Amino acid sequence: MKSGKILAGAASAVVLMLANGGCDDSRPPLLVKGDRLRNSGDAAGAEQFYLRYLNNRPSATAHLALATLYDEDIDRPQRALYHYEEYLRLAASDDPARGEAERYLDLLRGRLAAILNGRRLPGDAPRRESELLRENAALKTSLANLEKKVRLQQRKLEELNRLLSRPARRR
Repeated sequence: MKSGKILAGAASAVVLMLANGGCDDSRPPLLVKGDRLRNSGDAAGAEQFYLRYLNNRPSATAHLALATLYDEDIDRPQRALYHYEEYLRLAASDDPARGEAERYLDLLRGRLAAILNGRRLPGDAPRRESELLRENAALKTSLANLEKKVRLQQRKLEELNRLLSRPARRR
């Protein structure tokens, strides 16, 4: 799993480098700072710098940085989807990173469709299934206890109805 993250991170770095003509010197300081934080493992810090830059001006590059960050590091697929789409909307048609971003977007859409259709996704399914099994067992126990209480209350009600239906004794 870790090697997959490393490969994904390397791939996103290549995409970002291509989006900037391969030259890191041309990147605005807020994006460079975000890149450094992301590379050091501080995804939340990187997100803040990317968003600060994006708040100052629309930027295909910042959208792509956020898309790959949300897709690979923070696991926020809905946000990643939005930023991939914004990147593609703003990026020039001949942007060298465009093809790779379109491929990542297609993969992300496939993952989201799998989630929405209830299909299992690798890595997530066993943990979720065990949680559901535990919850199911607890619910079955609760249901059995409630059924016992209902039966007891029904017997008490029947007894009360019998007592009330007897003619009253006079003294």
